[in-house]
Amino acid sequence: MYAKGIVDVVSIKVRKGKTSGKEFGSASIKIGEQWFNTFAKHADSGYVLVDKNKNEVTKGMEIELMYEPNKEGFNDIEKGTLKILASGSAAPPQQTPPPPEQSRQVSLPNVAIWIESNRLATVVCRTVTHGEKKYDYKDVVSLTELISEKAKSHEDSAVWLRCMDNAVIWADGMDWNDEPDHHVQEAFNKLSRTADYIYKKAL
Repeated sequence: MYAKGIVDVVSIKVRKGKTSGKEFGSASIKIGEQWFNTFAKHADSGYVLVDKNKNEVTKGMEIELMYEPNKEGFNDIEKGTLKILASGSAAPPQQTPPPPEQSRQVSLPNVAIWIESNRLATVVCRTVTHGEKKYDYKDVVSLTELISEKAKSHEDSAVWLRCMDNAVIWADGMDWNDEPDHHVQEAFNKLSRTADYIYKKAL
């Protein structure tokens, strides 16, 4: 799930592992009416909360993140997704500005990735079967999962999905090996390699 907003509260606590007894830092941040939890990083001044670029997150900053509710109902921040968007009233983060072409990078919410992946999977299954036989819905779901997981592995999931869309267009009419047990994985492998190539060229 995706969240974005101004940090109202940053709470850092020092805890000890139940079994190991080792000390570690935990961090909780409040955006609007929601709380989000993650680990804190040890620094000279104690424990601090940092984003994926290792910049300290403080009150007043605008941030974005991906999260998943745990079994206890708390919102756990997914690793590598916390990012400072604007420093607000806090001191600006010390980092080198990214090149212009990287400033457009965006990680889509999971639901948006799934919807686009499902659309692409449906198109691919139609192409693989050449319209000669009805494709299995399970194949569409399997391919959707493959595309979705691959998209999530890229920092700019939106651009990679666009590259996969182009790969599907290029592949239209290709002579796939459409054996039932192999065609979905084979199609994904071929299209993914093409999408990765386009993605690298686009950066």
